[in-house]
Amino acid sequence: MATQEQSRSTGEWQVLARRSAHGITVTLRWSRAAGRVAVSLVDDRWGVVAAFDVSNEEAQAAFEDPLGHATRRGLRVPEPYRHGVPSSGGQAPLAELA
Repeated sequence: MATQEQSRSTGEWQVLARRSAHGITVTLRWSRAAGRVAVSLVDDRWGVVAAFDVSNEEAQAAFEDPLGHATRRGLRVPEPYRHGVPSSGGQAPLAELA
């Protein structure tokens, strides 16, 4: 079951949204001081899978589909994640976390 939390401050970065399921967490953060918005995808088994800055305009879309967004931007995504989120029964789409 997915969980989501919003607007929690962690030091310089404020967590705008976070969702977790199956040991995978997607987080959208904003830093007023740095003037940056960033998305990260962390797998409890392997650590950070993807982390990248996004524009304000693309923040929500990148949060909803971080792997697709990273791939479209030409960012390197680890092999197990290139076609979705690894699961015991094959590749599960990241949308399953929603």
